[in-house]
Parts: sequence; C-alpha cells; structure tokens
Amino acid sequence: MNNNDDDNEKIFEAEFQKESESISKDDIENILNKEADINKKVKSSKKLLEYLSDIKYMFSMLKDFMSGKYTNVPWRIIAGMTAALIYVFSPIDLVADFIPIVGLLDDATVIGICLKLVADDLKKYVAWKKNDE
Repeated sequence: MNNNDDDNEKIFEAEFQKESESISKDDIENILNKEADINKKVKSSKKLLEYLSDIKYMFSMLKDFMSGKYTNVPWRIIAGMTAALIYVFSPIDLVADFIPIVGLLDDATVIGICLKLVADDLKKYVAWKKNDE
C-alpha cells in the first residue's frame, strides 16, 4: 500500500467512525430490506463480486444482531457495516455508478476497507454461525 492508500484508509476510518455514530436500528432495518437489491448490484460488478460472500455474512450478522440471536459485537461494528452497505446502495456516490468500470470502484473500495475494519468481528461471527448451524 502506498502513502495515498494509507491516507485514503485513514480518511475512511474517520468517516466510518463518524457515520457509525449516526446509524440507528431503523437504518439497519431499512438496509436489511434492500438486501436483494444490493446482492443484485454486487453480482453485476466484477469488482464488488469478490466481496459477495463477505457481504452475505454482513447481512446475516445484521439479521442475527437485530433478532438478538448474536449480540457479541460492538455497536460501532454493526453501525459501520450498515453505513458501508447504505453507501453501496445509495445512488449518490463519489463516482456515479453508471460510469463504466470506475462507477462501482468506489463502492468496492468502501466495502473493502470496511471489511478490513470489521475483519476480526466478522471472523468471530462466521465461526459462531458455523457452530450454531
């Protein structure tokens, strides 16, 4: 990673924290209702497609959190994942989605950095989920 990438990641981490503070349970419910639309968008993008499995686990974790089935996770992780998924679904991006190739690049960057920030908690959840099944 070069200095530019480090700077971008620091900016995103600060934004991640800021957005996490504004997320509510209603926001989680709203994004859960958009799961099919987000999965469709992810499947239509080569760049986002590499994150499909992780995104499915993010949705699963959010559902289990909301149902009270899985609560061993800090609120900032739940809120941060929600904020990242809202960004992916939002038609207002840094780069418009309809622009070929680069249009979904910012969505993939947001998801990629989010996954780095929540990696430990998501791994714990996946292990819990596999034991729960």
